[in-house]
Amino acid sequence: MNKMTQRTKNNGNNGNRETFGKWLFIIVVAMFTLFIVRFAYIAITKDVQHVNLRSQAEQIYTQRRTILAKRGNIYDQHGSVLATDTSRYTLYAVLDKSQRSADGKPLYVKNKKRTAKILAKYIKMPESEILKTLSKKGQSYQVEFGSAGANLSVAKMQQIKAENLPGIGFIATPARSYPEGEFASQIIGMATPQITNKQTGQMTLVGQVGLESYFNKKLTGKNGLRQDKKDVYGYSLANSNRVVKKAVNGDNIYTTLDAKVQHIMENKMTRVFKESKAESMTAVVMDAKTGKIIAASQRPTLRSKKDPVWRNMLVQDVYEPGSTMKTFALSAAIDSGHFDPNATFNSGTWQIGGGKVTDWQTSGWGVISYKDAFDLSSNVGFAHVEQNMGAKTWKKYLTRFGMFNKVNVEGMNNEVSGYSAFKGILQQANTAFGQGITVNVMQMMQGFSAIANNGKMMKPYIIDKVTDNQGKTIQKVTPKKVGQPIKASTSKKVVKMMEGVIYDQKGLGHDYQIDGYKIAGKTATAQIGGAG
Repeated sequence: MNKMTQRTKNNGNNGNRETFGKWLFIIVVAMFTLFIVRFAYIAITKDVQHVNLRSQAEQIYTQRRTILAKRGNIYDQHGSVLATDTSRYTLYAVLDKSQRSADGKPLYVKNKKRTAKILAKYIKMPESEILKTLSKKGQSYQVEFGSAGANLSVAKMQQIKAENLPGIGFIATPARSYPEGEFASQIIGMATPQITNKQTGQMTLVGQVGLESYFNKKLTGKNGLRQDKKDVYGYSLANSNRVVKKAVNGDNIYTTLDAKVQHIMENKMTRVFKESKAESMTAVVMDAKTGKIIAASQRPTLRSKKDPVWRNMLVQDVYEPGSTMKTFALSAAIDSGHFDPNATFNSGTWQIGGGKVTDWQTSGWGVISYKDAFDLSSNVGFAHVEQNMGAKTWKKYLTRFGMFNKVNVEGMNNEVSGYSAFKGILQQANTAFGQGITVNVMQMMQGFSAIANNGKMMKPYIIDKVTDNQGKTIQKVTPKKVGQPIKASTSKKVVKMMEGVIYDQKGLGHDYQIDGYKIAGKTATAQIGGAG
């Protein structure tokens, strides 16, 4: 009985073991088959949970580097460089004593006193302050020297580097160089480095004002890309270095400026600005036959130590032109047949339109001719001139001369156009001698081109051409006639009257005579409106 029971139990256990073994074998085979299928799928598709292993491996073992495009240059009309790329440098010192080269030489500041003494010769920071910075306590890996150690030129960097100071290094930053110095600064403008890739911290020069801003897209160019593959130890694989995308350097801008004439103007303006203590100044030299701007500047400049001005006052400011406007009133009166140079009037003051027009010499000059009115710059005389031809005719000529429309000089943006309410007899008369009307400098230059150019009004321009990085011209600016506000015969008569301002006995412009040259001009004093 006991033997039978024992045998039955053994048979049951053996059956269970056999069944379990079979299932275990089936499960193992199934899992192994599943693994083989999965590995085969991965091997063929190179994809795991929608992640491409091939591209992931490429990213791990491939290093990509940006090839920076060179920003285009800005030139004068003769090819002298006005703006070009350079680098500025930030000085730093490594303090971590664990930093050594492969052969054991220290890559940290070893002799702090000597380093401080030498650096003090090159940066505007006392030796004691430099030593204090180099002796910072704590876990400082490296230190910088504030504004004194930043924005260093290539020459300064090379001087410091030549001292072979252990632990002293430099961080390069793209920068813009303006070799001509104080030179049409608001026109040329400024480009400064800005972070354009937050992931890599890559910096690119971006135009802020002037031509640097206006042509920023053309000047910037397009960065390229270089890549090379590395093994698991970080070493570059043979023949793996290749350029994926070439950098395309920026286009170059050629201006109409003449560096020689511009420098003469800048020097004169600096002297006069200082002597006169003027709040602001503008000056332009333009070829009236073509509209080509040879030189142009303003004070204060972009880089003035006191109250620098970032706007281009030639188009972004308006002003009352004063008696220079008499030249346009004279042109309109002659052209419309309403001017008799020999007719006379009473100078000094004139009651008109519920107000009073007064000459700059309030007592006047007695009874004088309209020819004398121009030589002596009589406000009363030109109030009469405006009344004689009529407000409607005068307004028509102001429009013809472009006084109320933007000039749109390429390269000079954000232009503010001149304006006049032109209401009431008194204000209408005032505009004939440059009060109650505002203009910008380029509007005046454009208008005067008609007077100096046989009635042909030429659009001012400051861009000569744009070339690509291969030197091929991709844009060319040519002289453009924008109107004929007066006849050629009128132009000649007005120029003759302007010569009288310089050479006639009664003319106020004797100081502007130049030996060997025939000068035509018009003096003026403008009033600047303020509170009250």
